[in-house]
Amino acid sequence: MSGGFCQYIRLSAEHIKYTTFKLPEGQDLKEALFIEPLACCIRAMDRTSYNKGDIFSVVGVGAMGMLFIQLIKLAECRAVAIDLDNTRLALAKELGADYIINLQKEDIIKAIGSITNIGIDNAILTVTNKYTLMMLYPI
Repeated sequence: MSGGFCQYIRLSAEHIKYTTFKLPEGQDLKEALFIEPLACCIRAMDRTSYNKGDIFSVVGVGAMGMLFIQLIKLAECRAVAIDLDNTRLALAKELGADYIINLQKEDIIKAIGSITNIGIDNAILTVTNKYTLMMLYPI
C-alpha cells in the first residue's frame, strides 16, 4: 500500500526540505493527524473571496467538512452543513454550523430558500461525485 497513511514512505530531499517539518516532542499524534488536512482547508479559505456574514454551504461533513465549518465560523461567516448522515449533522451543529440540511429528508432548494432569499455566497464541496452533484443540481 502506498500513500500518506502508510507506516513508511519515501520522500525526496527537496520535498523534505520545503514541505515537511518535525513534530515537537510530546505532540499528540491524534492531533498531529489533522495538521495536513487543516492546512488544506486553510489554504482553500485563503483562496476564497468572502465578506463577514456571508453564507457558506459545506457539502459533506466528514472530517474535512468539520474543519471547514470551524474555519468559516472563525471568519465570522455562517455555515450550512449538508450531508446524508444525522450523526455527522448533529456534530456539525455542535461545531458551529448555523443550519443543517439532510438531503435525504429535505429538498435542497426549499431548505436553502428558508435560510436566504439570495442564495449561498460560497459552496465548499468536500464530497464530489455524480451523486452529490445530482442532488445539488438535478437534471
